[in-house]
Amino acid sequence: MKDVYVFQRHELDWLTIHYGSEPTEKSDQIRTVIYATYTPARMASVEQLRIKKVVFESFGGTTHWPHEQIVARPTQMFLPDGTRDARDRDQPREMPEMTDKLLKLAGAKPY
Repeated sequence: MKDVYVFQRHELDWLTIHYGSEPTEKSDQIRTVIYATYTPARMASVEQLRIKKVVFESFGGTTHWPHEQIVARPTQMFLPDGTRDARDRDQPREMPEMTDKLLKLAGAKPY
């Protein structure tokens, strides 16, 4: 399996990019996707950066918008029956090195 797959132009449509499904009891793989989009930090309001910091510190995810419409979402995964997926984690298996560069890129530390 590759870490990155670059789609060819003829492969691109919204279904390809946004395909996914919830885990089931018989699933042996959890789908993880990281959308990396960047805009200048000056485009984000102080409030949006505050929310982005909270999301980053809880290992959560946001929308495709890096500077606005940032919403903190629940980070726990649940099965269709409402129970928490036993394979879910509250933090990564390998913790990232919290460098100044990472914290600034994540919006968790001002430039």
